[in-house]
Amino acid sequence: MGSDRPLSQKEIDLLLQQIAGAQAKPSPVETSGEPGAKEGSSSLDAAPQPSPQLTPEERAWLLQVQVDVTISLGGTTMPLHEVLGLKTGSSVFLDRMVGDPVDILVGSLLVARGRLLVQDDQYVVEILEVPGRVSPS
Repeated sequence: MGSDRPLSQKEIDLLLQQIAGAQAKPSPVETSGEPGAKEGSSSLDAAPQPSPQLTPEERAWLLQVQVDVTISLGGTTMPLHEVLGLKTGSSVFLDRMVGDPVDILVGSLLVARGRLLVQDDQYVVEILEVPGRVSPS
């Protein structure tokens, strides 16, 4: 490390791993004190892993996060020359018929299907199905 060049991210990560490894190594006489424990093992080896479950506070915070919801009316495949030829008044035919359910997406994840309606001069989607959930009887 005698050069004046800055360290790359890979070099920094390697150094951090080496430091963490040196700090985690117990001295040879240290043992966990548990029956069947190997000589030289430490209580760090048996440290509990972080729980993947959220605390109630984390869950409450997460449920407040705003996400972009997209309503997909349908799609189609077109040759590039037709896409480049689109102009005012052109029509693009979709792969769905009037009355077919629309997809409700968060990112690329399908979260529901619904029916497109107009209510008070505004588009509204009535939820018909939530995949993975059992509908109440």
